[in-house]
Amino acid sequence: MITLQDENLHQPGTDPDWQESFYFNWATTDESTFGLTRIGFNPASGKADAVVVTQRDGKAEHVYASVGTTVEPGQLDGPPEGGLRVGDLTYTMLEAGRSWRIQLGDRLDLTWTAFTPIVDFHHGFPGDADEIQHHFEQSGTVTGTATFDGVTHVIDGLGQRDKSWGVREWEGITGWDWIACQFGPDLSFNATRTDINGTSTPVGFVYDAGQVRHVTAVEIDYTWLAPHLPKSATLHVSVEDGTAYVIEATALGSVPLLKNKLFIEETHASFRTEIDGVVRRGVGVLEHAHHVSHLGIAKRLPRLLPVFALAKRGSNK
Repeated sequence: MITLQDENLHQPGTDPDWQESFYFNWATTDESTFGLTRIGFNPASGKADAVVVTQRDGKAEHVYASVGTTVEPGQLDGPPEGGLRVGDLTYTMLEAGRSWRIQLGDRLDLTWTAFTPIVDFHHGFPGDADEIQHHFEQSGTVTGTATFDGVTHVIDGLGQRDKSWGVREWEGITGWDWIACQFGPDLSFNATRTDINGTSTPVGFVYDAGQVRHVTAVEIDYTWLAPHLPKSATLHVSVEDGTAYVIEATALGSVPLLKNKLFIEETHASFRTEIDGVVRRGVGVLEHAHHVSHLGIAKRLPRLLPVFALAKRGSNK
């Protein structure tokens, strides 16, 4: 069972693949801007990763990557109220289960505030009960500023966060679809379909009119701009009380990422659904990941190289 104490860092397990990670994203309601950030810590190696990726008007805007950074003694030992820092990226908890501040030097200063309760995903991921990865998510609002290349933009939007801790064997992950959207502070959803060690599992939640309902089934029908590059998607999402939702998503822009031969498309998207005759429109992300070979990576270099160049530029500031 997830509690507010789980906002803190946990005692690491003995498996060398044990890690703890924090993730936040945001999208402005005018559909112009999307961003995501993650800090992941692997105690066995004493290393951590910090990433920020932003998109504006359908294109990659800024990439910051501090990958395999050595964690100094005590750097991540304190309470999150004091700030969790890797490289230039700092997450500071303002209120457990409620609000965080996200800072990237003088380039990014956001306040992420939940409008849903913490939703426990623990039951939904496959694996041994003692080694399973704990995971929770929330939807929220995001406000603040982003300053890149001397231009400051006000961020006023919606977003998703998650936190996980436990064993993550990247080589055992065939792929996943992680789709999160917020229509407003009264309606949001996550629909996840994982393929881990040959086990496919649907998981997620719908927050509707103040109630959280866990997802029991997820069907995703994509159309593609290119293989594994989403153009649009139709989602059929069922929840535990039998309610079924049909949600349409349209890609606004995509940035590719690469992690341990997992090719991850981060696709900023607009969403549409109809509930009781009322059309709702929202913003969010289609995150589609799949394993690729070395040849597959080589074929995708024309899309990856501009992202690598942005990361080199953004990480040297």
